[in-house]
Amino acid sequence: MQFRLYPNPATDRLNLDCYLLQSSEVRIDIMNVCGHLVKEPVKLNGTRGIIKNSVDISALPAGTYFVRILTKYGVQIRKLVIK
Repeated sequence: MQFRLYPNPATDRLNLDCYLLQSSEVRIDIMNVCGHLVKEPVKLNGTRGIIKNSVDISALPAGTYFVRILTKYGVQIRKLVIK
């Protein structure tokens, strides 16, 4: 699984492109630096190929966060800055 976040730093929307080698459920978590969820998780049923999603982050205050992507094939985490 590969994914990218943009723009980063972000302000009100976060775009996520995820490439899946096989079909899988996908969960997107946004966490603060302490590891606590700060937004309701986004759950998708992904098929093989590219999944594009946009998440509203306008309610989150400026700061540093982490985006965690979970599939049945693994977990990846990326740093996100909201300005």
